[in-house]
Amino acid sequence: MSFLRFRRAEVYLDVIVRGVRYHLHLEQTKTPDAASAENVALLPLAPYMFENMADRVDITLPQWLDLERQLTANALQLFGTHYPHWAVLTGGMSASGLDKTARDEGYFNGFPCRRQLVTLRGDVTVVEPQNHCLVAFARQLMYTIPGLPVVHKERIIVFQERPLLRGFYRVSLDGTVLAMKTVYRYHREREPEFLQEACVLAALPPHPNVIGFHGLVAAPYGRADALLLDFIDGHSLRYQQHATPAQRRRWTEQLRSALAHLHAQQPPVVWMDAKVDNVMITKAGDAVLMDLGGGYSGIVDKHLSGTVAGDHQGMKTVYDHIDQLRSPEPLPADAATAGVGPGGDMNGGGRPVQGGAG
Repeated sequence: MSFLRFRRAEVYLDVIVRGVRYHLHLEQTKTPDAASAENVALLPLAPYMFENMADRVDITLPQWLDLERQLTANALQLFGTHYPHWAVLTGGMSASGLDKTARDEGYFNGFPCRRQLVTLRGDVTVVEPQNHCLVAFARQLMYTIPGLPVVHKERIIVFQERPLLRGFYRVSLDGTVLAMKTVYRYHREREPEFLQEACVLAALPPHPNVIGFHGLVAAPYGRADALLLDFIDGHSLRYQQHATPAQRRRWTEQLRSALAHLHAQQPPVVWMDAKVDNVMITKAGDAVLMDLGGGYSGIVDKHLSGTVAGDHQGMKTVYDHIDQLRSPEPLPADAATAGVGPGGDMNGGGRPVQGGAG
């Protein structure tokens, strides 16, 4: 479950009903409407909304947990009340039509079925989520990028577990575990970032410290639903708490090599979104650069964004972060004898997670 509170309240909820995964979405109406069912469900967010970043108020952990509880309950109640409108296995579609639709969209393989409830003229109805650009526009993406490998959903199994991140899922392609980055993470105006990431990764020669690309996930009518990327079993550098001098040197050298690899291409590939959050530390202890979608993080000077010089400026903040990581505390004698560090973490104090994605 996740929520947004910048300008308009939104809630995203992942559930599994009768073997089908759903990605449920509620969004505050553009104009005030106290009677709107979605606005009523989103009321707990009202005290925490902000219009400008300068007015943003931090939410304490107890407040955050309470918000999650209230919003989850409200969303489930609203969607539960209107279940016949949005469930895949209901409605007037014939059995053969339902089967074809479900297979095309990948529902039986664990792909999320996306649903949004809105109030129209006093009645609650289901729509395709408005900020999911490629469903709304049905743009024939994969045919505008000749040569990119395309994988049909029937070959992909989405693991029935919590998403790695919002919009990221752990999947299996013919027995190989990968990360699937759905295009629905992108708002309409950010669609070029998806195109750029697909093109850049497809043309980039492999490098051990740059996330690898395995293809586009096909959707009906010539659309593309996702990118298939290396599954990185690890955690973000942001959550790394400690590092030995050897680890710090290793990660810095690996990232220098990765960035040099990008810039050695003709024309040079620019990372653009160079920041600590876009570096993963694997369980094997390697640093991997990810996210070549071209977003502007605000870390580099605006006039350097999209340039090699901007990459170096952004990467310096990553190197500085690595240099500032503290060395692990010396192990007590009994723990050293047992061969485990405090808390059982063997990789330098990273935040324990199930896995990561590109």
